Amino acid sequence: WSVGKKHYRVTYTDPKTNTGHIIYYDKSGNIVRREDEVTSGQYPTAIGDFYSKKFPGEKYDVWITEMTQGQKTYYIPRLRRAFWFDGTGKFVKTYIARKREKNLVMIVSRF
Repeated sequence: WSVGKKHYRVTYTDPKTNTGHIIYYDKSGNIVRREDEVTSGQYPTAIGDFYSKKFPGEKYDVWITEMTQGQKTYYIPRLRRAFWFDGTGKFVKTYIARKREKNLVMIVSRF
């Protein structure tokens, strides 16, 4: 567990699938956002195509972010960057962490 300015955050790894999960709660305990590491076939193929062209032969992890309203986006963390995609797999932007930001997944996940 961790506490931010507006939300509580829990992170865990499912031992059966070895995939990461992050859940955000508001001050009343309602889920406001989820982030889940997904495996191949659970995300649009355009995301894998994008990454493979940019970094041939490099392994990557894809995360899906889902807001309570149902909006879904995807991202791939890499070093101090995150590549963001919309729900259809279209590349949207690259987020570059500032020098003082140490944990990219934590930076990407905050809002």
